[in-house]
Order: sequence, then structure tokens, then C-alpha cells
Amino acid sequence: MNHRRWLGKEVSKWIDEKIINKDTGDIILSRYKKEYRQWQGEAFGFLAFICVIFGIGFILSGYWTALTQDQRFQASMLLPVVSAIMMIAVVIFDKKIPVEDEPSQSANDVEVSEEDDEVVAVSSRKRNFRHRIASEIKEFVYTFHALSLVACAFLVMDSFKMNDDYYFIYSAAATFLLLLSYVTSSAGAAIVSAISAVTGAALSVYSTWTELLAWFYLILYLPFMVKLLIEKKHKSVIAFAWVWTLCILFLIFKSVNNLFWQVMFLSLASTLTWMTGGILHKQNYVSQSLKILGAISVFAVLLQSGFGNVWQNVSGDWILWILYVLFLCIDAFLVFRMFIYREGMAFLAGFTPFCMFISAVCANFVQNGSLSVICISVYSMVLAFALLWKGWKSGNILKRWIGFCIILAISAVRIIDSSFSMVDRGIFFIIIGIAAAVICAMFIKIATVKRKRKHKKVIADKDDEHISKGNIENKEVSHE
Repeated sequence: MNHRRWLGKEVSKWIDEKIINKDTGDIILSRYKKEYRQWQGEAFGFLAFICVIFGIGFILSGYWTALTQDQRFQASMLLPVVSAIMMIAVVIFDKKIPVEDEPSQSANDVEVSEEDDEVVAVSSRKRNFRHRIASEIKEFVYTFHALSLVACAFLVMDSFKMNDDYYFIYSAAATFLLLLSYVTSSAGAAIVSAISAVTGAALSVYSTWTELLAWFYLILYLPFMVKLLIEKKHKSVIAFAWVWTLCILFLIFKSVNNLFWQVMFLSLASTLTWMTGGILHKQNYVSQSLKILGAISVFAVLLQSGFGNVWQNVSGDWILWILYVLFLCIDAFLVFRMFIYREGMAFLAGFTPFCMFISAVCANFVQNGSLSVICISVYSMVLAFALLWKGWKSGNILKRWIGFCIILAISAVRIIDSSFSMVDRGIFFIIIGIAAAVICAMFIKIATVKRKRKHKKVIADKDDEHISKGNIENKEVSHE
């Protein structure tokens, strides 16, 4: 429901309750125009673009096998040549056109002295600029050029049967596209570069240096996201942040083979993503996007770590422990910032890596992982109840249902987890039952206090009404 529809329903209620008349309601609604949602058109436009691209790709692949090796090489070089011509055309024709706003009326009406004439002349006329070529067209050209370079390299290697060197081409393309994305501020080129770096790490037989190179590239893209925020390209930041986070998660799975360390570092990445959205609370769309992605990742990690087999093989190199502790220090700083910004859910989610660390310590004392799983499950329940409470407090039905479904999912994991004994399952449900009873008592107490306050307010209003009536009657008697 959009805002105008909501206002229309409220105005109808006000008219029925005789708070306002129908003419006043029509005047209120006439001040707000109808909202026309554009996301359906954008979605079908994107679907049409994807379908056309895939159709052209399948048709060209059908003719590709019939070409000779020389023809394939020439066809491969055609893509970057066309895209380079398009980029040169954008650079040549894209000029900043000055646009002068009309002087404001307040500046003309105010009388000023001769000393302030120059100040008024500057302040009353602002000089802005607009680009001759739209930003969407430029973004398409830059992204097409990035895809053309990667496709050209892939097709050339496929033509000459150099299958073992794919990782080198993808890593080299990521290096060039990293520079291109910084120069052009193109999120599309940055996305292609990040995917190329991760693909090179996935295909490489020499996994160490290619994975380190991919991590280095992804770290270098953090200032790039700040650059996009400064330029107020919010949609570009959202698109690239999602791809960047997915690349980080993939590299964690690629770099660490142990399930225990995968879960540990995934909890860090998910929590940092959620709290990054809290830090960017002034950038509404970017903040909400990062919070949603972080919340999905955090609850997914908590559900995965709720199984006992994760904590039965707690081992690893000391370098991993040192690296994890360093990230915990960063996480602690961000948790403090969330407390300052009053981001309640992000503040609670910031303790996820600490809970994982405590569970890892507990796994050294209880080998079957039951104590660690109880710690994780209790913390997950606390986070789910917090989401349920926030949904109840704000009147958001979706958050309430999500919190309730997460509670059911955690309970289901506890039932089907075979590594848990019956006694462990019983202890867990007793702890959760006690916590639920405490929360239920809090709800009842709050409702009782509100009901008593409302009752006292009604009684006070009635007393004031009786007093005012008595005063009026006394005045009438005195006049008589």
C-alpha cells in the first residue's frame, strides 16, 4: 500500500467519525498526487534485456562452431573494438553543460546595501551542471566494455585451446577492470572485475596467490564504494555491495576447507555487513539493502552452526585464530558505534562473532559440541525474540512473522540434530521456555501498566468534566 492509499483510507475514517467534512477531505487528498509505481516496468525491461542478450548469445554460439580458427579470432576482437569506439564516443560527446537557476524571489525582495550586492548576486544565482549523455547510457557503455574484454579473452583462449591458463586471463582482466571502474565510477565494471577475480581464484591450480590476489582486489573496492556514496550513486552502491558480499562469502568457502572455520568467518562477514548498513543509516536505500543482506546471512549462519557436527572438529592454524581475533576487535568497535547510533538489532547482531568464539572455547571442554550448540541456540533465540519484539513495537507484521518463523526453525534444528542427546534437547527447550515465560511476563506487565494508566486518565478526565460543570452551575446560580 502506498502512502496516498493509506491517507485515503484514513480520510474516509475521519469523515465517517465526523472529525472533518467531505470537502476538507477532498482538499487534503488533492494536495497529494497519485503514485505510479515504476518497478513493474523496470522489472519487465530488465527481463527483456536479459532475454535478448541470452537469445543473441545462443544464436552466436550456434554459428561459432562453424567458424575457422582465424575467423574466431577476428570475431573475438570485434567485441572490444566496438566497445572501445563506444567509450571514445562517450568521452568526446559527454560534456558538462552549465545550467543557471533563476534568482530566488527572496533575494530580489530583500533590500541590501551596496556592500552586499555582490554577495546577493552570487547567492541568488546558483550554477549547476548537467551531463550531455545520461548516466544510464554511460553505465551501459562501461559495463559493455568490461564484459567485452572478458568475453574477448575467453573466446581467444577457447579458440587456441589454452584451457589451463583461464585463471591468469581472469586475474589480468580483474586488474584492468579495477582501474577502469575507479576512473569511470562504473558499478557495472566493478561487478565484472570482482566476479573475474573470484573466478580466477576458483579456476586456478595455484590457489594460494590467486586467492590472495582476489582478497586484495575485494579490499581495494571498499574505497570505491565510498566513492560511489560521495557521488550519490545509491543504486550502484546497492548493486555492487550485494555482489561484493557474495564474492566475500564465496572466497571464505574457497579459502577455508574446514566447516568450523567457514562458519566462523561467515559470521564475521555477515555481522560486518549488517553493521555497515547501520553505519550508513543516513543513506536509506543502501542501509536497508545491507541490513537485509546481513540479517539473512547472520540467521543462516546461526542455523548452520546450530548443528553439533560443526563443533566436533575445532582445530586450525594459529594464524587463523590471530586473524579472527583481529576481526573481533573491528567488530567490537562497530558494536560500540551501533550503540551510539541506537541501532538495536545491529547492536545485538554484532555479538554473533563473540558468541561463536565462546562456543569454540566451549567445544574444547565438551567434545560432542552440545554445550557450544546450546550457546548458539540460546543466542539465536534472543536475536529472534528481539526481532519479534521490534516488529510488535513498531507494528510491522512482517518482522513479527519472520521472528516467529526463525524461532520455529531453531526449534526444528534442535529436534532433528542427531548429535544432540535427549537430555541436551530437554535442557535446551527448558532454557528457551524459561526465557519465553520471562518475555511473556514482560508483555503482560507492560499491557497492565498501560491499561492502568489509561483507566486513571479516563477517571481524571471525568473528574475534570464534573468540576467544570459544577463551576458553570455555580456561576449561573451566582448570576441569578
